[in-house]
Amino acid sequence: MRGENLPSGDHIVRYVKPSMIQEDGSADGSDFRLRSMRPGETGLSVN
Repeated sequence: MRGENLPSGDHIVRYVKPSMIQEDGSADGSDFRLRSMRPGETGLSVN
């Protein structure tokens, strides 16, 4: 599916491990960025 548009009825979910959830219940935004230590990554994994 790489490079294809997502159908409008579909959704993308990114898992955030519990240790990245802040006290107020919001997700730490760093889990939504490419990691500089992995230069070969070109996108985020999603379910």
